Amino acid sequence: MVLSRNERINQKKKEQLTNSFITTNKRLKRSVAVLSTSLFMTTVVKPVEMVLAAEKTALGTKDTQVYSTNPFLNQIIPSATIIAAKNDLYASVMMAQAILESGWGTSALASAPNYNLFGIKGNYNGESVNMGTLEDSGGQNYYPINAEFRKYPS
Repeated sequence: MVLSRNERINQKKKEQLTNSFITTNKRLKRSVAVLSTSLFMTTVVKPVEMVLAAEKTALGTKDTQVYSTNPFLNQIIPSATIIAAKNDLYASVMMAQAILESGWGTSALASAPNYNLFGIKGNYNGESVNMGTLEDSGGQNYYPINAEFRKYPS
């Protein structure tokens, strides 16, 4: 099939436009990757610095140290570091779970007199509190229930 001059020009313009979109898309993906990496690093580097500082404290430094501007983190970092070191765990994962489960230590379950940072269920020698919660029946189908949650002395 023979193309006319106008058809060849239009085809060439379409190819150039397609190539332009492809180039722009590649640049955009590269920019998003750089931005994502930058954002990720800012969220990882500071907590790692805090964990390292907490480990230093756990290994014998007696100074009271502030690890963060967040009082909840300052409260849990020393204990999380010590417990993690004794049990071959990651303090950062423990702290992340406590943050997630307790809403940065603000939930009723995490606050006094319950002190349950991880949402541990159970009735231990009468040391429990009955609270409403959501359960997942599978496939993110949530339904409300009341459950006994472990209550800790501190």
